[in-house]
Amino acid sequence: MLIAVSMRVTENNTYVEQRDSLSHDWAQLFNAISVTPILIPNLIEDPTKYLKDLPISGLILTGGESVIENDTSTPITAYKKRDDTELNLLSYASENKIPVLGTCRGLQLINRFFNGKNSSRINQTHSHKVACNHDITILTNSIIPDMSKQIISVNSYHEDGVLIEEISSELRAFATWNNETVEGIYHPELPILAIQWHPERNPEITSLDEKIINHWVELCN
Repeated sequence: MLIAVSMRVTENNTYVEQRDSLSHDWAQLFNAISVTPILIPNLIEDPTKYLKDLPISGLILTGGESVIENDTSTPITAYKKRDDTELNLLSYASENKIPVLGTCRGLQLINRFFNGKNSSRINQTHSHKVACNHDITILTNSIIPDMSKQIISVNSYHEDGVLIEEISSELRAFATWNNETVEGIYHPELPILAIQWHPERNPEITSLDEKIINHWVELCN
């Protein structure tokens, strides 16, 4: 199964050269779920045409960097060209009902696309910690109904996030942290879902991630 995958923008520390990249962790996850990735460059002139010409079954929006909230917002780690590329990809996927899976930044970008709001530096304004594991609550939902109301530990690497009151009116939450931030979202009418944690960074795929990803893969088939 061919899946389009977005990439983060990185810079070489010893000389000026921006490049698109994807963590090796993703390759291990792709192997585990039998997915063949097609990586999407961030400077492609027409992302929509690029995607249209590919025989893909789905789209993954990966993590890394902040999402620019508006034209005047310029977080140091935000790269507008990536925002523009991914928003175009998401627009095409939505119009054509191509299944989308977002992770970390991908969740925030999806929320922004559907006119929700994201909050920066929640590790400073809330008790949220970075680079650790924390417990999330799985809400009653149709994505992983057999895990509803469970408390499950997931990794956390995000400084930005979506507060519960900031989620788009078009999206639904299926997981939250501390009754403050959104950890999992889905669209009730489109094949779009996203999680705030990084499934690719776990040594082995967890039961929670396996159920979520299997649900998404079924949408792709």
